[in-house]
Amino acid sequence: MDNLRIALMLICLAAGTLSAQELPLAKAKGQPAKPPRVTRILFSRSSGMCYGYCDAQLEVESGEATLLNHSRDKDTNKCPDLRVRGDLSGTHWKELVQLVDREALLALPDRIGCPGCVDEVIESLEVRFSNHTKKIVQYNLGSAPKEIQSLSARLAALLAKLDRELPPITRCGQ
Repeated sequence: MDNLRIALMLICLAAGTLSAQELPLAKAKGQPAKPPRVTRILFSRSSGMCYGYCDAQLEVESGEATLLNHSRDKDTNKCPDLRVRGDLSGTHWKELVQLVDREALLALPDRIGCPGCVDEVIESLEVRFSNHTKKIVQYNLGSAPKEIQSLSARLAALLAKLDRELPPITRCGQ
């Protein structure tokens, strides 16, 4: 009889423990999932018919912005990649992230118009999210769709600021 009581007590204790563990799971399932957050933004400009530094890529993430200017010249001594890093304040990062309307961005086509068709400079915006998804949109310089126009303008200004900090190279493309 004592063994039976002990067995019943253990079963009740185990059942109580299991139901207590299920409560937080039930609460979590009832709450809507948090939307993915922006983890990285890439903004680039490139041109097809170009000599010298034709490709600029700005990589922005919390705390840092990096600009890479790349030449298509095969002589890397004459035209080395140019890179500059800058600190990015938490406030600046938050302002950029707030300009990302995830649903509006995802609804955009991957290409707006005909980027680069008439040898125009192509701008490309890529936003990466915490759930490992990303969205890339390409468009001609100055033709960002309204959904990303403010973000594109802010990134273009940051690119220009960092570009002024690059060392001057005069031999490339000559």
